[in-house]
Amino acid sequence: MTITLADPAGSPITGTRPPIASLRNQRAPRPVVIPPDFLSAVTSQSKVTSCPHNLYKYPARFAPEFAREAIRSFSQPGDLVMDCFNGGGTTAVETIALGRRAVGYDISSLACFLTEVKTTPLSIHDERRLLHWSQSLDALNEAAAIVSWEASDTEDGYYRRNLPPCALLFFSNVIAQLNGLETLRQKRFARMVLLSVGQWALDCKNHLPSIPEMRAQFQRQLTEAVTSFRQYTRNVAKSLDIPPHELLRRRTIVHASSETCGSGAPVKHGSVSLVVTSPPYPGVHMLYHRWQLFGRREMPAPFLLANCRDGDGISHYILGNRHEEGLTTYFNRLTNIFSAVRPCLKPDALVIQMVAFNNPKWQLPAFLQSMENAGYRQALPDATKTSEDGNLWRIVPGRRWYAATNKKSSGGNEVVLFHQPA
Repeated sequence: MTITLADPAGSPITGTRPPIASLRNQRAPRPVVIPPDFLSAVTSQSKVTSCPHNLYKYPARFAPEFAREAIRSFSQPGDLVMDCFNGGGTTAVETIALGRRAVGYDISSLACFLTEVKTTPLSIHDERRLLHWSQSLDALNEAAAIVSWEASDTEDGYYRRNLPPCALLFFSNVIAQLNGLETLRQKRFARMVLLSVGQWALDCKNHLPSIPEMRAQFQRQLTEAVTSFRQYTRNVAKSLDIPPHELLRRRTIVHASSETCGSGAPVKHGSVSLVVTSPPYPGVHMLYHRWQLFGRREMPAPFLLANCRDGDGISHYILGNRHEEGLTTYFNRLTNIFSAVRPCLKPDALVIQMVAFNNPKWQLPAFLQSMENAGYRQALPDATKTSEDGNLWRIVPGRRWYAATNKKSSGGNEVVLFHQPA
């Protein structure tokens, strides 16, 4: 169902909106008390270096400490925490580590793959098998390697588009030897490391490494990743006083648009205590589903490396065409999604969003209006470091932006928004 976005007077939204203060007064928001640790996490500029968050650099991910402090501050152990734009799984990972239950929705099969792997513990046998396998990778002949790739690619070679021959041969070589691993979780973990190496080698790079360099990087990263990941999951399980395999029962990842989440299964109505999420940024060009060779030519190869399927354009992943006047499709879908989320929430649930805008002067009011149309009212933070509009803004740390790379510009700033069911 399509919802027409309109202001309180009933006129369609165009390029301008009322001042923030007038919308805030209409909502009569209830303030949210912000603990000091959460405020520090919001403004943190630290890089993501901890396992498992560092296993793959998902575009526009928020810092683990932001998700961690949001969950710690605004939920209780055993609560169900939702991320309706799951992305690389930061919320899910931190939710499980803090003794809550996680549910994540994402329209991207690549995002769901990454989250599932990051939240699937490995056994000591898995660790030993992966380490032995990585050190025994053979150099296959070119014909055998390419055959393994073609068996998974489409007839028109879609997943080879813009992929350099050296990278194609290296990826094909590794994929062809995945049968040397024994279990699906071993193969999926190896694929995630292969994704990370591909990103290191190709995404927005001006120099392409050789096949021997890529193989050495893969072996090095796999050794580091499998060792640190298993240690991480053991530590989490120990802190929760449960066996590591029980961590799997604490997460549900759904490959679907969040527009479907109010239908009942797998999320019961009135069961979610907290939503921590980062919607696609309206008007900001961000590739969630491609790498870019030399920063220009787009490659769909990540999906095949993860054994997933793609084929959709960027507007499929960012809720609409960023060039559309008024971003009507984006705000319609945003309203649809949070309307679907609304029945899943407990009456006292809190929705926390981190978002940036190409033009916040009109896009932020339109965003807030969409949330109001979906059945929410904004809750302003009760904190000393808010901006003139009463919101918590932060400067975006080093990140792969495709628009507004100047951090003093609009696209270089993010805002943390709080909403409660109306």
